[in-house]
Amino acid sequence: MSKVGQRGKFAESEVRKWMAKRSDAEARFWFYRYPDPRAGSLQPVPADFGATHCGTPYLIEVKEITLPPARATRRVPEKNFSADKVARMAKFEMAGGIGWVVVCFMPIKEWRLVPLGVFTKRQPSWDVSAWPA
Repeated sequence: MSKVGQRGKFAESEVRKWMAKRSDAEARFWFYRYPDPRAGSLQPVPADFGATHCGTPYLIEVKEITLPPARATRRVPEKNFSADKVARMAKFEMAGGIGWVVVCFMPIKEWRLVPLGVFTKRQPSWDVSAWPA
């Protein structure tokens, strides 16, 4: 199990690398990593990353979920995605942006790209198996 300060760092690092590579390769793509609240920022951030592609603004939240052994379902527990962060991203979508959630299931490193709308109804966990790995 990862330490509290390191939870999710693998997935965030991989997404950052991908975005940096994309930004270097394409002039119409830009991204920004919001300050991590664990680094001492007291200001709530809207997501882990902001990005713009061809004039469309995006917020991207990255989630790293450790799967229990022999677990077939792909679920994101409610505690992993706070209601206030979902609300900030939903407000961004109401203003014309697009919100995405990148979920990395560990230790198998299975990635899924899930639209924010899946997370707007609060429940104990969200099944994201409908989105391709």
